[in-house]
Amino acid sequence: MDDIKLINYHLQIQASCPHCDEKIIFLNKDIPEKNIIYRTCKSCKSRLRVKPFNVVVEVKKPNKPKDSKVATHSDSTKKQDTTLISQARKTITSYGFSGKEVDRILRTINYTNMNLETLIKATLSKMDQNEQSTT
Repeated sequence: MDDIKLINYHLQIQASCPHCDEKIIFLNKDIPEKNIIYRTCKSCKSRLRVKPFNVVVEVKKPNKPKDSKVATHSDSTKKQDTTLISQARKTITSYGFSGKEVDRILRTINYTNMNLETLIKATLSKMDQNEQSTT
């Protein structure tokens, strides 16, 4: 997924006259960033000095939400399935079969409600069937 590209931003700074509390609003390009500017208060006609603002716009990395949910049944089932598959793969490859071949066969087996022994037997059986069909 690609990130967006910042093209433009809108910013508003509100200040007030120190004498009469009249609001002074600076929008986008009117915000002084390098030099001091002077304004006259519309209400009390006081001469006001506006020091430059340091405006920094940066894209931050998003905070990772704290996952406070309790593991659901499907979460624990997925973990068990992953563990079952990895144990079966490890066992079968220890017999000398290639990892790619084992992975290919394991993807075709519906291993729900299977224990490790049954999964290994089913995988070896399918591998044997594939071996016989190619010879």
